[in-house]
Amino acid sequence: MWYSVRITVNHGDGVHSITVSQKTFAEIRGGNEITLQGDGFASEDGTVADYWEFNSDAVGSVRVIATTEDNCFAVIAGTPQKECRNEISVR
Repeated sequence: MWYSVRITVNHGDGVHSITVSQKTFAEIRGGNEITLQGDGFASEDGTVADYWEFNSDAVGSVRVIATTEDNCFAVIAGTPQKECRNEISVR
């Protein structure tokens, strides 16, 4: 019996992971569009917030978005690569 799942993406700027509950993982596998906030990761300027979008482009897709120094949100894994947003809606 398992209680959580660790999801990891390996991208050009490093490896990023998020741990989700069994229930949330079942929703992701079921194709539900879900956005979650991760634990963040270390950078030269301190901790960077990260957000994970599942199934937003298509079923099975994942996108990792991180805050930038100008408080913009930039895609660090997934598509599109050159996206900037002013806000993220987290479930």
